[in-house]
Amino acid sequence: MLAPGVLFTPQAMEHKWAIYYHNSTLIFVRSWLRQVFVTAKTVQKENTLIIESITGKFINDNDSP
Repeated sequence: MLAPGVLFTPQAMEHKWAIYYHNSTLIFVRSWLRQVFVTAKTVQKENTLIIESITGKFINDNDSP
C-alpha cells in the first residue's frame, strides 16, 4: 500500500521535481517554482500502482528539449 505523503523532496537545484501522493493522486511540483505541473490519478490493485490518467506536462514552453 502506498500511503499519502511526500515521496521525493529535492535536496539540490539539479533535482527539479518534488513528488507527493494524496487522495490516490501523484502530484509533481516544480521545486523552485513551487507550482504543480502534473497530476496522475491512480488506483492500487494487487500490490501494483496503476496510473489511470495524467493531467499536465513536464516541459513548459520555456524549457529547451
